[in-house]
Amino acid sequence: MEDKIKNINQNPQPLRFKSKSGIMEIFPNQYIKYSLLQNVTSPELEELKRELVFLEENLQGKKLPFLVDNRNLKKLDSKVINFMEQNSPKFTGRVAIIVSPGISKFIFHVLLFLKKPPFPMKLFTNEQQALNWLLEN
Repeated sequence: MEDKIKNINQNPQPLRFKSKSGIMEIFPNQYIKYSLLQNVTSPELEELKRELVFLEENLQGKKLPFLVDNRNLKKLDSKVINFMEQNSPKFTGRVAIIVSPGISKFIFHVLLFLKKPPFPMKLFTNEQQALNWLLEN
């Protein structure tokens, strides 16, 4: 697995889109990464819609593993949850979510208990472990 990670880190710069909520990056033919901005504690629906357009334009129907860094997350609006539930399957089939111990971890544990995703999804507090799991297949 270490070789796989080294090879990924040597690849050219990802395609990047920055919104008011976060940064969406596409590492071509490997994975997608989304990170909330430092001062953002909840993603905005309109910004997620803009990020989805970026993904659709650049992935052109291809699905890649999705790494989500939600360590800053403090709350999730039900409209955001529904939007992600409806649209995530369009661009991914496997999701690793990085959370911080505490509120963001609690939010996602409850969410995963209440709504089973249609693809493998796992929570991590360590980014390297999340990426290793995400790319193991």
